[in-house]
Order: sequence, then C-alpha cells, then structure tokens
Amino acid sequence: MKEGYEYTPAGQVSRTIDGNGNAVQYRYNSLGKVSERIDQLGDTETFRYDEEGNLSLHIDRDGRQLQRACNVFGQPVYEKASDAEGKHTNISTWHYDSLGRVTRAVCDGKSYEYIYDAYGNLKEKRSNGKRLVSYTHDRAGQITEIRDPAGVSTRYEYDILGRRSRIFNDDGLEVRYGYDALNRIRHIRYGNGVETAYTYDGDGNIRTLETRAGENVLLSFAYRYDGNGNRTAKTGMQATLGGITTGNNALELSYAYDVRGQLLEERRNGASVCYAYDKAGNRIRKTDVQGEIRYLYNEKNQLIAEESPVDRKQFSYDRQGGIIEEKNAAGIRLFSYNSRRQQTRVETETGSVQENRYDAEGLRFELLENGRRTSFVYHDGELLQEEGREEQGTSYHLGAGMEAFRRGQELSYYHRDEQLSTVFVTDGHRNVQNSYQYDAFGMSLGTTEKLNNRIRYTGQQYDELTEQYYLRARYYNPVAGRFMQEDVYQGDGLNLYAYCGNNPVVYDDPSGYKRKACPPQGKISESVDESGTSSVAKPNHGQGFSSKGYNPKPGERTRDQRL
Repeated sequence: MKEGYEYTPAGQVSRTIDGNGNAVQYRYNSLGKVSERIDQLGDTETFRYDEEGNLSLHIDRDGRQLQRACNVFGQPVYEKASDAEGKHTNISTWHYDSLGRVTRAVCDGKSYEYIYDAYGNLKEKRSNGKRLVSYTHDRAGQITEIRDPAGVSTRYEYDILGRRSRIFNDDGLEVRYGYDALNRIRHIRYGNGVETAYTYDGDGNIRTLETRAGENVLLSFAYRYDGNGNRTAKTGMQATLGGITTGNNALELSYAYDVRGQLLEERRNGASVCYAYDKAGNRIRKTDVQGEIRYLYNEKNQLIAEESPVDRKQFSYDRQGGIIEEKNAAGIRLFSYNSRRQQTRVETETGSVQENRYDAEGLRFELLENGRRTSFVYHDGELLQEEGREEQGTSYHLGAGMEAFRRGQELSYYHRDEQLSTVFVTDGHRNVQNSYQYDAFGMSLGTTEKLNNRIRYTGQQYDELTEQYYLRARYYNPVAGRFMQEDVYQGDGLNLYAYCGNNPVVYDDPSGYKRKACPPQGKISESVDESGTSSVAKPNHGQGFSSKGYNPKPGERTRDQRL
C-alpha cells in the first residue's frame, strides 16, 4: 500500500494513511484550523484557538494541557503547562518592546533578559540579572565578537565579500577559512597547524576531504555519488589514536539505497550491515556479522520489541507517543516527559538518573546526572558554554560549525568528517587527544578519549548516561536509528519516529523537527551565519523562541496543528 491523503471539500487534509494502511484523522473548526487529531488507535488530542486564530489550548492524548495567551500581534505572552490531574504546572511568560522584540522570557525558574543596541542587534543576554552572552557588531550588523559567561571571547573577521575569514581571540584561538569561486569552503586552517582541505564535484558534493597535521595525515577520503545525490562510496584512511598517525586505518565504505532513498546496506572494509524496512518506513531487520536483529511495531509505527541473538527488548509508550519504559535483559529503563513533550527524566537499568530542564527558548539549560548538575548556555541554539561536568567550565568557539573548546588554560580543536561528525580532537601542539568512528546512523564503532567531550555524531550533544543524542526538540537513539518521541511538528513524513527518512548518509536533523541536507562544505553554524549577522530572538509556537527550531512550510502540520 502507498501512503495516501484524503481531503475535505475545502482542500484540507482530513485523513492520512501510511504505507501499512494505518490512518490519522483531522477535524477542523469554522476558521479552518485543526480542532482534533485522532491517531491510529483512536486517541484524540484537542486544539482550541482565540478570536484571532492563535492557539489558546492544547489537550494532548494523555490529558496534559497547554494553555496559551497571545498579544494583539500574535506573539505568545503566557503559557501554562499542566499534567492531566492539574497537580504539576509550569508557567512561561514573554515580554516585548514596542518593536516586537523579546525583552524578557521566563520558564521553569529560568529568566532571560535581552538587550539591543541602537541598530536593533542583540547586544546582551542576561539571566536573572547576570550577564550570559554579550555581542559586538560592525556597521554592517555582522558579529565581530561573542563573549560567554566566563568572559571567554570569540572574535570574527570577514573578507570583502562578507564571508567569515577568521575566528580568533587573545588566548591563542585561531581558525582561518578560504573559499573557492562558488563561495564554498576550500580549506580550514587551525591555530595548531592542522589543516582541512575540500574539493567538490560538478554537483557541489564533496569529492575529497583531507585533514593534515603538518606531514601527518589524520584523515583522507574520496567520495562518489549516484544521480540522486546519495553518497555511494567513501574510500581512504583515518588515523587512530596513538601518537598522531601510528596505526593508520584504511577504510573503504560503500552504500546502497532503495527507490525511496532509504539506506539498505553499509559495507565497511568488506563487512556488510544490511537494513530492511516495512512500507511505512520502519526498520524491521538489521543483519551484520553478529547476526540478525528483528524489530516489531504497532499501528502508530512505535517500536514495541527488538529481538537479537543475545537480548529481547520491549518498549511501552504514553498516549502522546513518548517511550516511557524499555525492558531488556539488564533490567528496566524508565522515561518521563512534561506537558511540552520534552523528556525530563531517564532512569537506567542500574538506577542511574538523568534529569533535564528546559528554558523559554525550548533548549535544555540544565542537566542532572545522579544529582550532579551541568548548566548550559547557548547562542542561537548552539552550545556556547557549560559548567558543572568538569572542575573547570568549558567554553565553545563557534564558526563554520563547532571549531574549538577551552577548558581552563587548555585549548582544543574539533575536526569533522563529511557528516559533520567529530572524528578528532587535537590539542595546541597538534596531538590527537580524542578519536571517534561511527556507523551511518551514529552508533559508535570506536571511541578513544583523553578529554571528556559531548560533541560527537553530526556535531551534536551525546549524553553518555542515557546513550542518547540531544537534538533539541527530541532525543535520538543511534543504536535503533530512531527518535524516542513523535515528531511534534509532524512535518517530515507520516512516520513520526524515523530519523532522516532512514538516510543518515545524506541528511541530518539538528532541530529534531525535520531532516535537512548536510551542506557539502560543512555546516555554516546558525549561531553565526555566512553573513555573520545575529538574529533577534523570535517566538516559536509551542517551544518558546525559534533558535534551532524548524520553520514549517505552507501546508505542513505544525506543533499546534495549523496547516
């Protein structure tokens, strides 16, 4: 069966049918907005709106409520989230100036204040009166400096075309960028002498990528693609940790896809990993040298069982689509969520506990691992600083991706592969401190660390305690190759759990809302975009501000079910 859509006489989607024949129904109010969504098992979530058409109430399938009030411009000013019994509530508020810019935002006891310069650029972000991040801009509005809570600076220079040419500071940070005639990054030169070079084919795909530390090669790969832009081959070498090049590893990888672009096979130095999917895009089988793993699903495309030669895992969900229990041979793992569908607590099989707290920007600002607290500060959704995990705080330097971090007096540089994943961390003397390898879906194939580091697969945060990736709106399980929760925007296909349409070789999903193609020259960080400008914080329906959030296209379903 093929995926299908049915429509009302007014042209609104009334029913969606996935490849397995499971249907979701939609009902609308007199203004043409979704008033009810009935899922595959008949569970209903309800939406109510104010006179201006702004979402005012959302009751999810577990009975949890999200109440919201907006100003005359449609900007959210108040949001109250509560559980089904009304016992546990969380209130968020937003304040704006006469130009519609956010000046204050509060959620879960975390208050942010935003200060702008005379030209409308964000000048400072504070928390409960304390400076978090400060910015300096040039006359063109380009960021020339970002300073984090510890006072650590990242400064920016631009060429005559407005392209970022250098990031640096007075403490030894130095990263320089060179571009080709089509404005693609040609090379990145780091202050410790390591250099990464790119070449491209006629379609703009990476043809070769090489990272060198003087005469020593850290990684060197050549790539091939099919007519659809899918990467079919990756051939070369990647050094292992041990000096700097001792134990070089030759790597030959090939990839095969089905007609829907889903990854069917990843072959690494002759060893094959094969995947099979059902008609709805659920992975039903994985086969490798260790044997076969089978996956079973319910009508909601929720993974309910995973059977391997050594274990059988069983999964349970709440009505809103989040995994709440995993049973396996080692014991039981438990998950909890708030009324905004954010994962708040995980208890592992051994009794370890991770708790997550979120701010009014929809980002995780605090993490507790067995009671040990780590706090995070972001710039436009990208990690800028963290404190608590180490004896000394960690400051991150943003450029064309995550370029470096400073911990105490030690500066370290990140080096990425074609998937934007961290493959090496080097110190100021070009010595390799950390080394990583992953399969296509991000499962670790080898990690060696001298330095603690959370920035790994596709440049995102990895939580070691829970073995998940924090992708802002949701958490991703690289072993299963799936998200732990439904897609709250429902804008990336009818399977609300699949990661990147089962094609992680070409796509990534840093927002947790929607996959995107990885830019061939490496991701230009949204924190400091190609022009170097910083954007004013904007309200994000259901999650506070849009920072890394996905902006729905016309006709797609958003979190508040508008079409």
